[in-house]
Formats: sequence, C-alpha cells, structure tokens
Amino acid sequence: MKRIIWFLFLAACATGLALLMGDSRASAVLFWPPYRISLSFNLLVFLLLAFFVLLYFALRTLQAFLSMPSRAQTWRSQYHERAMYQQLLDAHMQLWAGRYSRAAKSAALALDHAHKREAETPVSSALEMMAAHLLAAESAHQLRDTAARSRHWRQAQNWGAENGEAAEAISLRAAHWALDDGDTQEASAQLAQLPQGAQRRIHALRLKLKAAQLAGDSRVALETARVLIKHNAFSPFVAQTLRLSLARDYLGKAPDLAALQTAWKQLPRAEQELPEITFRAAERMLQLAEGQSEYARVRERLAPLLSRYANLPSDLQLATVLAFEACIEQIDRDWLARIEKIQQSQPRDLPLQYLAAVAYLQHQLWGKAQHTLEQLVRQPQLKSQHTEIARRAHLHLAQLAQTQGRAADAHIAWREAALLAQPKPI
Repeated sequence: MKRIIWFLFLAACATGLALLMGDSRASAVLFWPPYRISLSFNLLVFLLLAFFVLLYFALRTLQAFLSMPSRAQTWRSQYHERAMYQQLLDAHMQLWAGRYSRAAKSAALALDHAHKREAETPVSSALEMMAAHLLAAESAHQLRDTAARSRHWRQAQNWGAENGEAAEAISLRAAHWALDDGDTQEASAQLAQLPQGAQRRIHALRLKLKAAQLAGDSRVALETARVLIKHNAFSPFVAQTLRLSLARDYLGKAPDLAALQTAWKQLPRAEQELPEITFRAAERMLQLAEGQSEYARVRERLAPLLSRYANLPSDLQLATVLAFEACIEQIDRDWLARIEKIQQSQPRDLPLQYLAAVAYLQHQLWGKAQHTLEQLVRQPQLKSQHTEIARRAHLHLAQLAQTQGRAADAHIAWREAALLAQPKPI
C-alpha cells in the first residue's frame, strides 16, 4: 500500500512540474557588475535545488565527522554491554551445568566488561554489577573458596544496597550458603534481615525450616513446616511425612512430663488425632513416667490407639501392644474387660492375643494366661511375623511354669526364648 501511495505522489509531482515548467517562457537576470547573466526560470529552479541538496549533504557530512568520537564511544559501550550480558548468561548456564570453574571465569569476564562499560559511558549499572558479583560468589561457594565468596558478596551488597529486591536476593543467597556451611546462626540472622513479606515467601520459609532442623529447634521447624504445607510447598506424601517426623521429634525432646503436656496442648487438633503422633506422646510419657499414677496416664493416652487398633499400620500395632505392656501393672477390671473385648473383636491378631495373656497374668488368672500363651506360641506364623512377641511369650510361659514347679516345661520355654533372642545370620 505504501508503494502505491508513493507512486501516486511521484506521479502527481511530475505532472505538476510538467504543467508548471513545460511551457514556461520566464527568465531571470542576475546582475553582477560589470556582468549580466540571463537564465531561464527552469534552469534557475534546478540550480537552486541542486544547491540546497549539496548544502544539506555537506552539513550532514560535517555533522557525521564531528560526531565520530562520541559514536565510537557509544559503540564501545554497546560492545561491552553486549559482551557483559553474554558472559552473565554463560555464567548462569555453567552454574546449572555444574561447571563451577567456568562459571567463575564467565562471571569475572562479565565484571571486566561492566567496568569497561562504566569507564566508557557512566551509566547506572548497579544491578548488572550486583548480579555479576553474586554469580561469582555462588561459583566460589561451590568451589569451597570462602575468601572469594566473601569478597564478591560484600561487593554485591555495595551495588545492591539501594535496591530492595536485590538486597533480599543477597540475603537469601547468604542464608543458603550459611546453611551449606552448617552455620545456623548466620543463616537465621540473614533471614531475620528480610522484610516481613519476604520472610513469608516459600524459598525463605524452606531456608528457615532447614535452619531450624539443623539447630534442633523442633518447635520452630514444625511451625514453619505447617506454613509451607498450607502453601502447598510439598507433595501430600512428603507433607504428611515431614509433619509426622517434626511433631514426633518435638514431643520426643520434652524434658519432663509438664513440658510434654505443654507441647501436646500446642499441637493442633488434627495432629493430635494422628496415630503416629499419639503414640509418640505416649511413648515419651512412658519414658518419663515414674510410678503407677503416671502409668495410668500413659494407658489413657494409648486408649485411642487401642480403640482403633484395626486401622493402624502393622508396625504401629505391634509398638502399641509393647508400649501398653510396659505400663500394664496394676490395671483394673475395666481395663481387663476392654482388652478382652478388643481381642475378641479380632481373635486372629497375634499381638492382641499376647496383650490379653499379659493382662490375665497381671490379674493372676494363671489358667487363662497359660492357655492363651500356649495357643499363641503354636501359631506357625508367629516366629516369622512377630519374633519379639514370640520371645516374650516364651519368657512368660517359662516364668509361669517355674512358678508352678514344672521345671522341664520352664527349661524348654527358656531355651526357645534364648533361641529367638539370638541375631539371625546374614
């Protein structure tokens, strides 16, 4: 379309000139004493046009000549700018590829071009300089060159101090490096320098979680993990595993029963209802318990696990039975009835059968205890699936036979228990 318009415009101009100058009889006379020059009007117009064209190109040529130094300076600045960005990109690629020495060299070349560009044309290149120093520091960190990393990090701080986002990036990288070095205090200090908004970002929260885990601060780690899980920072499986691990560690570090009770109350209701966390609280309570009154509190903590025993994983079922056995002394008739009811609801469950036998022993129901234990040890899958239960069952049978004066039976039971206690050959 443009070509058509230009063609029509040129045709109109040619038509106008032909009409104006085609039959022109006008003339112009120039007097330059003692000379007299006569020119046709058409020639005079062409001469004036040629003069203005020559004058225009002469002025443009003079302007281009005078601007050559500044144009050369601009070209050099652009050359260094392009080279700087190319080296920065190359440094990134080398870092991702794990070629840290090459990344350090590329970052050094980027810094060299940035300095030359600044010398040619003083412009604001603070972010480029900060990025180059940060890449050099990252490369030095991967190469375990602490001195070079610190030097480049300080330079990056100087260039990025006036830019809020740049300062946040510098602090986050410094926290990451401190965690790699195992310095949790430095990492926490760098994270504390971040604004409140930056501290709630997923990357900052991940660093805070790692710092808390390395420092052994289970409470802060658990709180941080909850925030990350709320923001879908982990897959469902990882989130569940992490929360269970941190909650169990948090409860396991309680120094006494009062601290354990406080830690338990601080857990959300959803976490308290998780079987693994409930068992960990009961297990820690059992470790700290001293006396029958505290054993009763342990049994009450284990009661929810027994009530939903069928839905527990197999390893947690066994652990629950063994934990309950450890605090089964002086249980009342109500507990005996509850255990019998649970065992009768699942008569083929071997750990529950063992727990019922131990409860009978506590109430001195020797006949029922002996009958239950003998049925248990005759199960063919007992030794392969529950070796510890089998060993303890034989021990109880041995003690019961010895109490009743059946030395031969006691000897056989002691021997079976000893054989089950021996480590299996590899």
